Amino acid sequence: MIKDNLKTNWWALIGMFIVALIIIPLCAYTTYLIESENDIYLASKAISPKKIQVAKDQSSWETYENKVANFSFKYPRELEVNPVDPKQIKGKFISVTVEKMSEIGDQPSGFDQESAYKDKAALEKDDASTRVGWSMGATKLKLADVIGKEQVQLAAFDVSVGQLSRMAIIYKDGYRVLISLIYSDVPTLIKNNPQYFSSDPVSGDTWKEGQIDTFYTDLKVGQTDSITQDWYETFDQIIATFNSLAESTSNIVYQNSDYGFEITFPDTWEGYKVKKEKSGAEWIFYFGVKTNDSNFKDDGTTADGGYFSPFAIGVQSLDEWEKIKDESKSALIMKNSDYAFTWAQSNGIQPDDYDKSGDIKKIIDSFKIPD
Repeated sequence: MIKDNLKTNWWALIGMFIVALIIIPLCAYTTYLIESENDIYLASKAISPKKIQVAKDQSSWETYENKVANFSFKYPRELEVNPVDPKQIKGKFISVTVEKMSEIGDQPSGFDQESAYKDKAALEKDDASTRVGWSMGATKLKLADVIGKEQVQLAAFDVSVGQLSRMAIIYKDGYRVLISLIYSDVPTLIKNNPQYFSSDPVSGDTWKEGQIDTFYTDLKVGQTDSITQDWYETFDQIIATFNSLAESTSNIVYQNSDYGFEITFPDTWEGYKVKKEKSGAEWIFYFGVKTNDSNFKDDGTTADGGYFSPFAIGVQSLDEWEKIKDESKSALIMKNSDYAFTWAQSNGIQPDDYDKSGDIKKIIDSFKIPD
C-alpha cells in the first residue's frame, strides 16, 4: 500500500513539473506581448476613459461680440479670450482673429491671402480639404449665412508636441474669422496620455510613430483622458452658438456735387476712390476699391494704381440717352428733368482679392437725388 502511494505521488510530481514548464514560459510570453504591443496602451493598467459630456446649461456663459465682422458667440466664463500673454495660460483659452480678406498679409503655413481665397472658393463647392496650418482632417461647418470649416491641430511640424488647437475658419462679409479653443498644458496632456508620446533629452517630447493618428481617432470617439475630451467637446458647444449680428449702420455716403446725386456704401468700402472721365456726350464716374493683388493691372482709365473699379455711374442729357438707349450696355437708374443716370458693372478681369460683388446691387439701389 505504501509503495503504491509512493508510486502515485512520484507520477503526480512529474506531471506538475511538466505543467509548470509549459505554463511559466507561456505567462512570460503573454506578459511580453502585452508590454510590447506597439506601446499603444498600458496593458498592465488598462485605460478605460469615459466620454465627458460638457454641461448643456449655458446660462452662466459669457458672450463675445465683434462689431467689425458683426458676429457673436458664447463661451464658458472661466475661459479667457485673447489673453495678453498666452504663454502664461496653463489650460484652455480662446483666440479670435478677424482679418479683412483684402488686407491679409504674408503669413506662413496656408494662412496667407492667396490660400484664404482658395480655401473660401473651395468651401463654396463644399470642399474643406484645403490645408491650413499643421491641421488634421477638416470638416465644413453648418452655420447660417456664412461658410466655414473646423479643423484640429495636434502637432507642430508634424511630430513635435505643442498646444492642441481646434479652430473654426469662417468667411463672412469680406472677412476671415479664426476662432480657436486652445489647450496649452502639454505636461498634463502627456502625463494623462503617455501611450501616445515619447520623451528624449535631445529632441524633447514627440509623438510616437503613428500615434498622432491613433490619438485623433480616439479623441473623436471619446477615448482619451477627461481633460482633453473636455477641451475637444467644449469647442463644439462654443461654435454652435455662433451668430451673425445685424449689419453696422455706419455706412459711407458719397455725394456728387456736379449732378446732385448720392449713393451709400457699406463701411467695408472705406478708402474707395472716384475717377471722372468724359466719353463722348457722357460723363462717367468710376468707383474704385483698393486691391493688394500685385498681378492685377489696370490701364489707368477706370481706376488709379492699386485700385479696381467694379462699377461706374454715367450721366448724360435726356436727348442723348434717347439716341443710344436701345444699344447701350448700361442700365437706366433714373431720370430727372435734365439728365439720365445709368450704371454698368465691370465685365473685365478682376483682382484675386476682390470680394464685393454682392454689394453692388445694394449700392445702386441706394441711388437718390435729394430734394
